[in-house]
Amino acid sequence: MSRSVADSRSIGSPHRNLQELIENSPHVKQLNAYQKMADAYSTIQQNPVQKKQNDDEVNDCFAERKEMPTQAFAANTKTNKSSFSETIQHTNAVVQKAKFKKAPAVVKKHKLKGKKMKKVLPAKKQTMTVRNKTNVYTSGMVNHVTLPTGVNAGPRKEAQKVANFLGGSWVGGHMVNDIIGGTGDFSNIVPITSSMNGQHKTIENRANNELSNGHGNTVEYKMNINRRETRVHGLSTVKNLPVEFKQTLDVYPPNAAMYTVNGAVLTHP
Repeated sequence: MSRSVADSRSIGSPHRNLQELIENSPHVKQLNAYQKMADAYSTIQQNPVQKKQNDDEVNDCFAERKEMPTQAFAANTKTNKSSFSETIQHTNAVVQKAKFKKAPAVVKKHKLKGKKMKKVLPAKKQTMTVRNKTNVYTSGMVNHVTLPTGVNAGPRKEAQKVANFLGGSWVGGHMVNDIIGGTGDFSNIVPITSSMNGQHKTIENRANNELSNGHGNTVEYKMNINRRETRVHGLSTVKNLPVEFKQTLDVYPPNAAMYTVNGAVLTHP
């Protein structure tokens, strides 16, 4: 049993060993002696009955101080200071090593939840100009319908860009319908709304009927762009945009006089 007690004491904390070394040093003993003197003096002032006993304690403290040679006290103080410094350094090293082994530093990386934040840039003004600049169109003399050719990729992309700038639904509109010979390139296509494209079909369907009734009619289809404007929507601007149209259909029957079908003036709102 005694052996296990000795072993447990030998494995004491460095802080406890340091505390014991400090308490047993001559310097600390001297400070304790001075503290006793102060306490004794205070007690005398408050309780004169114990004056003699306290005087004896004060005299004993002075006797202990006189018995310690000055040089020996200085040497002991220097030695203890050196011992204190070495002990503190050793203790700090042991504590730091223990901390490192017990709880090593961990760097945590915090991840953003959800989508990454995107830098929001101030909106910029954007401007485009409609490529087509022709205002007068004609099919010439047509005596039969042709196969639809549709709209080429370039004009179709331009119409979509206008939609992005101004909003709404836009398409590439034939100025001369493709069933009577109109092409699908920039020379015959302008951006118009889907609603406007539907209104153009009134005269275009009439031309198709005149050529398909089996009477040998000949037609000449005409389209005039009466007005173009610059339209602004927020920070977006579209220049040279056709906004007003006028259609005319001249019909030439084989055994009758020519007559004209006038369409209404069509205007973008």
